[in-house]
Amino acid sequence: MKHLTTRMRTVAVAAVLTTAASGAVAAPSFAVVPTPLPRPERLSEMPSAPDEGSDPRLEWGVNPAPGQDCPTGSTKLAQTLATEKFDGTGKTWLGTGSTVQTDAQGGWAHHVGPGATGGTKILQTPTVITPGKARMYVKFDVRGDFGEKDLSVSSNNGAGGWFVKPADKATPAVPTTQWRTERIDLTDGANEGTWKNDLLVQWFRDGKDATTVDLDNIEIYQCTPKPVGERGDFNGDGFADAKFVMNDGQLVFVAGTPTKPVSIWRGGTGWTATNWIGSVGDTDGDGFTDLMARGKDGTMRVYRGDGVRGFSNAMKVGYGWNGMDIIIPVGDVNGDTHPDLIARDAKGNMRLYTYLPDGTMTGGTIVGNGWQGYRQIVGIITRNGSKAPTRLYGVLPGGEMKSFTVTSTGRMTGWGKSVGTGWKFSQIVSSGDFDGDGLDDVLATDTAGNAFVFPTNGDGVWKGRLKIPGTYWNAATLIG
Repeated sequence: MKHLTTRMRTVAVAAVLTTAASGAVAAPSFAVVPTPLPRPERLSEMPSAPDEGSDPRLEWGVNPAPGQDCPTGSTKLAQTLATEKFDGTGKTWLGTGSTVQTDAQGGWAHHVGPGATGGTKILQTPTVITPGKARMYVKFDVRGDFGEKDLSVSSNNGAGGWFVKPADKATPAVPTTQWRTERIDLTDGANEGTWKNDLLVQWFRDGKDATTVDLDNIEIYQCTPKPVGERGDFNGDGFADAKFVMNDGQLVFVAGTPTKPVSIWRGGTGWTATNWIGSVGDTDGDGFTDLMARGKDGTMRVYRGDGVRGFSNAMKVGYGWNGMDIIIPVGDVNGDTHPDLIARDAKGNMRLYTYLPDGTMTGGTIVGNGWQGYRQIVGIITRNGSKAPTRLYGVLPGGEMKSFTVTSTGRMTGWGKSVGTGWKFSQIVSSGDFDGDGLDDVLATDTAGNAFVFPTNGDGVWKGRLKIPGTYWNAATLIG
Protein backbone atom coordinates (compact mmCIF):
# COMPACT_ATOMS: atom_id res chain seq x y z
CA MET A 1 0.00 0.00 0.00
CA LYS A 2 1.03 3.58 -0.62
CA HIS A 3 0.78 6.48 1.73
CA LEU A 4 -1.63 9.23 0.62
CA THR A 5 -1.39 12.63 2.22
CA THR A 6 -4.79 14.21 2.82
CA ARG A 7 -3.99 17.03 5.24
CA MET A 8 -0.91 18.19 7.12
CA ARG A 9 -0.60 19.25 10.73
CA THR A 10 1.43 22.44 11.04
CA VAL A 11 1.87 25.33 13.43
CA ALA A 12 1.47 29.00 12.48
CA VAL A 13 4.10 31.03 14.34
CA ALA A 14 5.72 34.46 14.38
CA ALA A 15 9.25 35.85 14.19
CA VAL A 16 12.44 34.07 15.09
CA LEU A 17 14.08 34.36 18.48
CA THR A 18 17.75 34.00 19.17
CA THR A 19 19.81 33.16 22.26
CA ALA A 20 23.28 34.28 23.27
CA ALA A 21 26.20 32.01 24.07
CA SER A 22 27.35 31.84 27.67
CA GLY A 23 30.85 32.31 29.02
CA ALA A 24 33.27 29.64 30.13
CA VAL A 25 32.13 27.53 33.08
CA ALA A 26 33.12 24.18 34.55
CA ALA A 27 32.36 20.96 32.69
CA PRO A 28 28.86 19.56 33.37
CA SER A 29 28.15 17.39 36.39
CA PHE A 30 25.56 14.64 36.62
CA ALA A 31 22.57 13.84 38.75
CA VAL A 32 19.35 11.81 38.52
CA VAL A 33 16.41 13.77 39.94
CA PRO A 34 12.82 13.57 38.60
CA THR A 35 11.55 16.94 37.39
CA PRO A 36 8.23 17.80 35.74
CA LEU A 37 9.01 20.68 33.35
CA PRO A 38 8.80 21.20 30.46
CA ARG A 39 6.32 18.43 29.79
CA PRO A 40 5.75 17.01 26.29
CA GLU A 41 2.10 16.32 25.79
CA ARG A 42 -0.30 15.34 23.06
CA LEU A 43 -2.73 18.12 22.22
CA SER A 44 -6.00 17.62 20.41
CA GLU A 45 -5.94 20.64 18.12
CA MET A 46 -3.43 21.99 15.64
CA PRO A 47 -4.01 24.52 12.85
CA SER A 48 -4.03 22.95 9.41
CA ALA A 49 -2.06 24.26 6.45
CA PRO A 50 -3.34 24.10 2.89
CA ASP A 51 -2.92 20.71 1.30
CA GLU A 52 0.39 20.71 -0.59
CA GLY A 53 -0.33 17.64 -2.68
CA SER A 54 -1.42 14.03 -2.46
CA ASP A 55 1.56 12.16 -3.82
CA PRO A 56 1.66 8.52 -2.71
CA ARG A 57 4.34 7.69 -0.21
CA LEU A 58 6.57 4.66 -0.06
CA GLU A 59 5.40 1.77 2.10
CA TRP A 60 5.72 2.47 5.81
CA GLY A 61 8.28 0.32 7.55
CA VAL A 62 5.92 -0.83 10.32
CA ASN A 63 3.21 -2.35 8.15
CA PRO A 64 3.03 -6.07 8.96
CA ALA A 65 4.40 -8.61 6.53
CA PRO A 66 1.77 -10.42 4.40
CA GLY A 67 -0.20 -12.83 6.55
CA GLN A 68 0.90 -11.27 9.86
CA ASP A 69 -1.24 -9.04 12.04
CA CYS A 70 1.72 -7.29 13.69
CA PRO A 71 5.27 -6.45 12.57
CA THR A 72 8.12 -8.70 13.63
CA GLY A 73 9.06 -7.92 17.22
CA SER A 74 5.55 -6.74 18.07
CA THR A 75 2.65 -8.56 19.79
CA LYS A 76 -1.07 -8.26 19.10
CA LEU A 77 -3.10 -7.07 22.09
CA ALA A 78 -6.03 -9.23 23.14
CA GLN A 79 -8.64 -6.46 23.06
CA THR A 80 -10.23 -5.83 19.65
CA LEU A 81 -11.30 -2.20 19.20
CA ALA A 82 -13.93 -2.69 16.48
CA THR A 83 -15.14 -5.43 14.12
CA GLU A 84 -17.70 -5.73 11.34
CA LYS A 85 -18.59 -8.71 9.12
CA PHE A 86 -21.78 -7.25 7.56
CA ASP A 87 -23.75 -10.40 8.44
CA GLY A 88 -27.08 -8.74 9.08
CA THR A 89 -25.39 -5.68 10.60
CA GLY A 90 -23.04 -2.92 9.52
CA LYS A 91 -25.51 -0.59 7.83
CA THR A 92 -24.42 2.24 10.12
CA TRP A 93 -20.94 1.90 8.61
CA LEU A 94 -22.14 2.54 5.05
CA GLY A 95 -21.27 5.74 3.20
CA THR A 96 -22.29 7.27 -0.09
CA GLY A 97 -23.39 4.66 -2.65
CA SER A 98 -22.59 1.62 -0.49
CA THR A 99 -24.94 -1.31 0.15
CA VAL A 100 -24.78 -4.61 2.02
CA GLN A 101 -24.76 -7.67 -0.27
CA THR A 102 -25.28 -11.25 0.93
CA ASP A 103 -24.89 -14.81 -0.25
CA ALA A 104 -24.83 -18.23 1.41
CA GLN A 105 -21.50 -17.43 3.11
CA GLY A 106 -22.61 -14.13 4.62
CA GLY A 107 -22.59 -10.42 3.83
CA TRP A 108 -20.20 -7.70 2.72
CA ALA A 109 -20.16 -4.00 1.86
CA HIS A 110 -20.45 -3.28 -1.87
CA HIS A 111 -19.78 -0.08 -3.82
CA VAL A 112 -19.88 0.73 -7.54
CA GLY A 113 -18.12 3.84 -8.90
CA PRO A 114 -17.81 6.50 -10.09
CA GLY A 115 -16.37 8.42 -7.18
CA ALA A 116 -16.30 12.17 -7.03
CA THR A 117 -13.30 14.46 -7.36
CA GLY A 118 -11.57 14.65 -4.00
CA GLY A 119 -12.95 11.31 -2.83
CA THR A 120 -16.30 9.79 -1.93
CA LYS A 121 -16.57 8.31 1.56
CA ILE A 122 -17.98 4.83 1.03
CA LEU A 123 -17.45 3.41 4.53
CA GLN A 124 -16.77 4.72 8.04
CA THR A 125 -16.38 2.98 11.38
CA PRO A 126 -18.17 4.13 14.52
CA THR A 127 -16.06 5.97 17.08
CA VAL A 128 -13.04 3.85 17.98
CA ILE A 129 -11.79 3.74 21.57
CA THR A 130 -7.98 3.90 21.83
CA PRO A 131 -7.22 2.68 25.35
CA GLY A 132 -3.44 2.49 25.42
CA LYS A 133 -0.13 3.57 23.96
CA ALA A 134 0.29 1.02 21.20
CA ARG A 135 0.32 0.84 17.42
CA MET A 136 -3.12 0.77 15.80
CA TYR A 137 -3.97 -1.34 12.77
CA VAL A 138 -6.97 -1.95 10.56
CA LYS A 139 -7.41 -5.30 8.81
CA PHE A 140 -10.01 -5.97 6.13
CA ASP A 141 -10.82 -8.25 3.21
CA VAL A 142 -11.16 -6.58 -0.17
CA ARG A 143 -11.88 -7.52 -3.78
CA GLY A 144 -12.91 -5.70 -6.94
CA ASP A 145 -11.73 -4.29 -10.24
CA PHE A 146 -10.88 -0.83 -8.88
CA GLY A 147 -7.70 0.79 -10.17
CA GLU A 148 -4.63 2.48 -8.73
CA LYS A 149 -5.21 5.55 -6.53
CA ASP A 150 -8.90 4.66 -6.45
CA LEU A 151 -9.48 3.14 -3.00
CA SER A 152 -7.85 4.70 0.07
CA VAL A 153 -8.07 4.27 3.84
CA SER A 154 -7.48 7.06 6.36
CA SER A 155 -8.36 8.32 9.81
CA ASN A 156 -10.53 11.35 10.52
CA ASN A 157 -7.70 13.07 12.39
CA GLY A 158 -5.87 14.33 9.34
CA ALA A 159 -2.59 12.37 9.47
CA GLY A 160 -2.97 11.03 5.95
CA GLY A 161 -3.98 7.68 4.55
CA TRP A 162 -3.08 4.79 2.33
CA PHE A 163 -3.96 3.75 -1.19
CA VAL A 164 -5.05 0.13 -1.48
CA LYS A 165 -3.31 -1.60 -4.35
CA PRO A 166 -5.51 -3.03 -7.12
CA ALA A 167 -5.68 -6.79 -7.57
CA ASP A 168 -2.96 -6.99 -10.22
CA LYS A 169 -0.54 -4.97 -8.05
CA ALA A 170 -1.21 -6.88 -4.82
CA THR A 171 1.40 -9.16 -3.20
CA PRO A 172 0.80 -11.71 -4.60
CA ALA A 173 -1.34 -10.57 -7.53
CA VAL A 174 -4.84 -12.08 -7.51
CA PRO A 175 -7.92 -12.09 -9.79
CA THR A 176 -10.32 -9.17 -9.23
CA THR A 177 -12.97 -11.65 -8.05
CA GLN A 178 -10.76 -13.11 -5.29
CA TRP A 179 -10.82 -11.87 -1.70
CA ARG A 180 -7.52 -10.82 -0.12
CA THR A 181 -6.62 -9.44 3.30
CA GLU A 182 -4.96 -6.07 3.79
CA ARG A 183 -3.46 -4.63 7.00
CA ILE A 184 -2.63 -0.94 7.47
CA ASP A 185 -0.88 0.94 10.27
CA LEU A 186 -2.98 3.93 11.35
CA THR A 187 -0.96 4.85 14.44
CA ASP A 188 -0.22 8.42 13.38
CA GLY A 189 -3.92 9.03 12.81
CA ALA A 190 -4.77 7.66 16.23
CA ASN A 191 -2.17 9.86 17.88
CA GLU A 192 -3.45 13.02 16.20
CA GLY A 193 -6.44 12.63 18.52
CA THR A 194 -4.35 12.66 21.71
CA TRP A 195 -5.60 9.16 22.46
CA LYS A 196 -9.04 10.74 22.57
CA ASN A 197 -12.09 8.62 21.88
CA ASP A 198 -12.82 10.31 18.57
CA LEU A 199 -10.96 8.20 16.02
CA LEU A 200 -12.85 7.08 12.92
CA VAL A 201 -11.47 4.90 10.12
CA GLN A 202 -12.72 5.79 6.66
CA TRP A 203 -12.62 4.28 3.17
CA PHE A 204 -12.71 6.60 0.12
CA ARG A 205 -13.23 6.10 -3.62
CA ASP A 206 -11.32 8.46 -5.91
CA GLY A 207 -11.92 6.82 -9.29
CA LYS A 208 -14.38 8.08 -11.89
CA ASP A 209 -15.19 4.81 -13.65
CA ALA A 210 -17.84 2.21 -12.82
CA THR A 211 -15.54 -0.26 -11.07
CA THR A 212 -16.47 -2.18 -7.94
CA VAL A 213 -15.14 -2.44 -4.39
CA ASP A 214 -16.21 -5.13 -1.90
CA LEU A 215 -15.15 -4.92 1.77
CA ASP A 216 -15.63 -7.44 4.57
CA ASN A 217 -14.29 -8.79 7.89
CA ILE A 218 -13.05 -5.43 9.16
CA GLU A 219 -11.07 -5.51 12.40
CA ILE A 220 -9.36 -2.66 14.25
CA TYR A 221 -6.77 -3.78 16.78
CA GLN A 222 -3.51 -2.80 18.45
CA CYS A 223 0.04 -4.16 18.59
CA THR A 224 2.74 -3.40 21.11
CA PRO A 225 5.22 -0.78 19.83
CA LYS A 226 8.09 -2.27 17.89
CA PRO A 227 11.54 -1.48 19.35
CA VAL A 228 13.06 1.51 17.56
CA GLY A 229 16.44 1.16 15.89
CA GLU A 230 16.91 4.74 14.73
CA ARG A 231 18.21 7.29 17.26
CA GLY A 232 15.90 10.09 16.09
CA ASP A 233 12.69 8.09 15.52
CA PHE A 234 9.90 9.11 17.91
CA ASN A 235 6.81 7.79 16.10
CA GLY A 236 8.20 4.31 15.47
CA ASP A 237 8.17 4.29 11.67
CA GLY A 238 11.91 3.66 11.26
CA PHE A 239 12.86 7.19 10.13
CA ALA A 240 14.39 9.98 12.21
CA ASP A 241 12.05 12.88 12.94
CA ALA A 242 13.04 16.54 12.74
CA LYS A 243 12.43 18.53 15.93
CA PHE A 244 11.63 22.24 16.31
CA VAL A 245 11.00 24.43 19.35
CA MET A 246 8.96 27.42 18.18
CA ASN A 247 9.22 30.86 19.75
CA ASP A 248 5.85 30.41 21.50
CA GLY A 249 7.12 27.27 23.26
CA GLN A 250 5.51 24.63 21.04
CA LEU A 251 7.53 21.47 20.39
CA VAL A 252 6.93 20.36 16.79
CA PHE A 253 7.98 17.16 15.04
CA VAL A 254 8.22 16.40 11.31
CA ALA A 255 8.20 12.69 10.48
CA GLY A 256 11.14 11.38 8.46
CA THR A 257 10.57 9.94 5.00
CA PRO A 258 12.62 9.05 1.91
CA THR A 259 10.35 11.26 -0.21
CA LYS A 260 8.33 14.42 0.50
CA PRO A 261 7.96 15.27 4.23
CA VAL A 262 4.27 15.66 5.04
CA SER A 263 3.44 14.44 8.56
CA ILE A 264 3.82 17.23 11.14
CA TRP A 265 2.63 17.03 14.73
CA ARG A 266 2.89 18.95 17.97
CA GLY A 267 4.62 17.16 20.82
CA GLY A 268 3.99 19.64 23.63
CA THR A 269 4.08 23.21 24.90
CA GLY A 270 6.04 25.17 27.49
CA TRP A 271 9.47 24.73 25.90
CA THR A 272 10.55 28.40 25.99
CA ALA A 273 12.97 27.67 28.86
CA THR A 274 14.87 25.14 26.72
CA ASN A 275 17.98 26.11 24.75
CA TRP A 276 19.03 22.76 23.23
CA ILE A 277 17.17 19.63 22.09
CA GLY A 278 18.44 16.45 20.52
CA SER A 279 18.47 12.69 20.72
CA VAL A 280 21.31 10.26 21.23
CA GLY A 281 18.86 7.34 20.89
CA ASP A 282 17.75 4.88 23.57
CA THR A 283 19.33 5.98 26.84
CA ASP A 284 17.71 3.44 29.20
CA GLY A 285 17.65 0.24 27.16
CA ASP A 286 13.87 -0.05 26.73
CA GLY A 287 14.12 -0.10 22.94
CA PHE A 288 12.65 3.37 22.31
CA THR A 289 14.21 6.68 21.35
CA ASP A 290 14.49 9.29 24.11
CA LEU A 291 14.47 13.09 23.83
CA MET A 292 17.20 15.18 25.48
CA ALA A 293 16.69 18.82 26.41
CA ARG A 294 18.84 21.42 28.15
CA GLY A 295 17.18 24.16 30.19
CA LYS A 296 18.42 27.72 30.27
CA ASP A 297 19.51 27.04 33.84
CA GLY A 298 22.00 24.45 32.53
CA THR A 299 20.11 21.32 33.58
CA MET A 300 20.06 18.41 31.13
CA ARG A 301 16.90 16.29 31.08
CA VAL A 302 15.84 13.13 29.30
CA TYR A 303 12.26 12.34 28.29
CA ARG A 304 11.75 8.60 27.81
CA GLY A 305 10.04 7.85 24.50
CA ASP A 306 7.36 5.17 24.07
CA GLY A 307 7.75 4.51 20.31
CA VAL A 308 4.41 6.06 19.36
CA ARG A 309 5.07 9.81 19.81
CA GLY A 310 4.68 9.83 23.60
CA PHE A 311 7.09 10.67 26.42
CA SER A 312 7.34 10.17 30.15
CA ASN A 313 8.00 12.99 32.59
CA ALA A 314 11.49 14.45 32.56
CA MET A 315 14.45 12.88 34.35
CA LYS A 316 17.33 15.21 35.19
CA VAL A 317 20.66 13.69 34.15
CA GLY A 318 23.02 16.61 34.64
CA TYR A 319 23.59 20.24 35.47
CA GLY A 320 26.08 22.93 34.46
CA TRP A 321 25.56 22.29 30.74
CA ASN A 322 25.34 25.98 29.86
CA GLY A 323 29.11 25.86 29.54
CA MET A 324 28.65 23.82 26.36
CA ASP A 325 27.76 25.86 23.27
CA ILE A 326 27.45 22.86 20.91
CA ILE A 327 26.20 19.37 21.83
CA ILE A 328 26.55 16.57 19.26
CA PRO A 329 25.05 13.04 19.39
CA VAL A 330 27.70 10.72 17.89
CA GLY A 331 26.30 7.20 18.36
CA ASP A 332 28.21 4.51 20.23
CA VAL A 333 31.77 5.50 19.32
CA ASN A 334 33.48 3.62 22.18
CA GLY A 335 31.71 0.31 21.51
CA ASP A 336 30.14 -0.18 24.95
CA THR A 337 26.60 -0.51 23.40
CA HIS A 338 25.49 2.78 25.00
CA PRO A 339 25.04 6.12 23.19
CA ASP A 340 27.66 8.85 23.42
CA LEU A 341 27.77 12.55 22.75
CA ILE A 342 30.48 15.15 22.25
CA ALA A 343 30.11 18.70 23.55
CA ARG A 344 32.19 21.81 22.88
CA ASP A 345 32.99 24.10 25.79
CA ALA A 346 33.57 27.86 25.58
CA LYS A 347 37.34 27.39 25.17
CA GLY A 348 36.92 25.24 22.06
CA ASN A 349 37.58 21.91 23.81
CA MET A 350 35.60 18.88 22.68
CA ARG A 351 34.47 16.62 25.55
CA LEU A 352 33.16 13.04 25.32
CA TYR A 353 30.20 11.87 27.43
CA THR A 354 28.61 8.44 27.47
CA TYR A 355 25.43 6.93 28.86
CA LEU A 356 25.53 4.19 31.49
CA PRO A 357 23.17 1.18 31.66
CA ASP A 358 20.98 2.93 34.26
CA GLY A 359 20.30 5.87 31.94
CA THR A 360 22.68 8.32 33.61
CA MET A 361 25.72 9.95 31.99
CA THR A 362 29.39 10.01 32.78
CA GLY A 363 32.51 11.45 31.18
CA GLY A 364 33.75 14.89 30.25
CA THR A 365 37.16 13.77 28.95
CA ILE A 366 38.70 16.27 26.52
CA VAL A 367 39.05 14.56 23.14
CA GLY A 368 39.90 17.57 20.99
CA ASN A 369 40.76 21.26 21.13
CA GLY A 370 40.86 24.30 18.87
CA TRP A 371 37.27 23.87 17.68
CA GLN A 372 36.14 27.38 18.59
CA GLY A 373 36.44 28.49 14.96
CA TYR A 374 33.45 26.42 13.81
CA ARG A 375 30.05 28.07 13.79
CA GLN A 376 28.13 24.77 13.76
CA ILE A 377 29.13 21.12 14.15
CA VAL A 378 26.98 18.05 13.44
CA GLY A 379 27.58 14.34 13.89
CA ILE A 380 26.98 11.94 10.98
CA ILE A 381 26.47 8.36 12.15
CA THR A 382 26.52 5.37 9.79
CA ARG A 383 24.26 2.34 10.39
CA ASN A 384 24.02 0.80 6.90
CA GLY A 385 26.39 -2.11 7.52
CA SER A 386 29.46 -0.46 5.98
CA LYS A 387 31.10 -0.02 9.41
CA ALA A 388 32.04 3.52 8.44
CA PRO A 389 33.02 5.62 11.48
CA THR A 390 31.05 8.53 12.86
CA ARG A 391 32.12 11.83 11.33
CA LEU A 392 31.86 15.40 12.51
CA TYR A 393 30.93 18.03 9.93
CA GLY A 394 32.12 21.46 11.06
CA VAL A 395 30.88 24.65 9.39
CA LEU A 396 33.21 27.64 9.25
CA PRO A 397 31.88 31.24 9.34
CA GLY A 398 32.30 31.54 5.56
CA GLY A 399 30.00 28.53 4.95
CA GLU A 400 32.62 25.86 4.16
CA MET A 401 31.84 22.46 5.70
CA LYS A 402 34.70 20.17 6.72
CA SER A 403 34.64 16.49 7.71
CA PHE A 404 36.57 14.83 10.56
CA THR A 405 36.55 11.16 11.57
CA VAL A 406 35.71 10.22 15.17
CA THR A 407 37.79 7.36 16.55
CA SER A 408 36.73 4.80 19.17
CA THR A 409 38.22 7.00 21.90
CA GLY A 410 36.09 9.95 20.78
CA ARG A 411 39.08 11.81 19.37
CA MET A 412 38.95 13.37 15.91
CA THR A 413 41.42 12.61 13.13
CA GLY A 414 42.26 14.39 9.90
CA TRP A 415 42.83 17.98 8.86
CA GLY A 416 39.29 18.56 7.74
CA LYS A 417 38.18 17.29 4.34
CA SER A 418 36.05 19.90 2.56
CA VAL A 419 32.58 18.44 1.93
CA GLY A 420 30.69 21.53 0.81
CA THR A 421 30.39 25.29 0.66
CA GLY A 422 27.54 27.77 1.02
CA TRP A 423 26.34 26.42 4.38
CA LYS A 424 25.23 29.85 5.62
CA PHE A 425 22.06 28.65 7.33
CA SER A 426 20.65 30.03 10.57
CA GLN A 427 20.74 26.62 12.26
CA ILE A 428 22.30 23.30 11.21
CA VAL A 429 21.97 19.99 13.07
CA SER A 430 21.55 16.28 12.39
CA SER A 431 18.24 14.74 13.50
CA GLY A 432 19.48 11.28 12.53
CA ASP A 433 18.68 9.15 9.50
CA PHE A 434 15.72 11.06 8.05
CA ASP A 435 15.41 9.09 4.78
CA GLY A 436 16.07 5.59 6.11
CA ASP A 437 19.21 4.67 4.15
CA GLY A 438 21.39 4.02 7.22
CA LEU A 439 23.24 7.35 7.02
CA ASP A 440 22.51 10.38 9.20
CA ASP A 441 21.29 13.47 7.38
CA VAL A 442 21.55 17.23 7.95
CA LEU A 443 18.65 19.52 8.93
CA ALA A 444 18.95 23.27 8.29
CA THR A 445 16.78 26.38 8.51
CA ASP A 446 17.26 29.77 6.83
CA THR A 447 16.16 33.33 7.59
CA ALA A 448 13.40 33.15 4.97
CA GLY A 449 11.58 30.51 7.01
CA ASN A 450 12.53 27.44 5.01
CA ALA A 451 13.60 24.13 6.52
CA PHE A 452 15.54 21.58 4.48
CA VAL A 453 16.84 18.06 5.01
CA PHE A 454 20.08 17.25 3.17
CA PRO A 455 20.40 13.43 2.94
CA THR A 456 23.98 12.20 2.95
CA ASN A 457 25.31 9.41 0.76
CA GLY A 458 28.78 8.87 2.19
CA ASP A 459 31.50 11.18 3.41
CA GLY A 460 30.99 14.46 1.58
CA VAL A 461 28.43 12.98 -0.86
CA TRP A 462 24.92 14.43 -0.93
CA LYS A 463 21.57 13.44 -2.38
CA GLY A 464 18.92 15.93 -3.44
CA ARG A 465 17.54 18.01 -0.58
CA LEU A 466 14.06 17.55 0.88
CA LYS A 467 11.99 20.63 1.74
CA ILE A 468 9.84 20.53 4.86
CA PRO A 469 6.42 22.13 4.18
CA GLY A 470 5.89 25.72 5.26
CA THR A 471 7.91 28.94 5.38
CA TYR A 472 7.60 29.70 9.10
CA TRP A 473 10.59 27.72 10.41
CA ASN A 474 12.54 30.92 11.07
CA ALA A 475 10.28 31.09 14.13
CA ALA A 476 12.05 28.01 15.50
CA THR A 477 14.40 29.02 18.29
CA LEU A 478 15.84 25.49 18.31
CA ILE A 479 16.05 22.61 15.87
CA GLY A 480 17.21 19.09 16.57
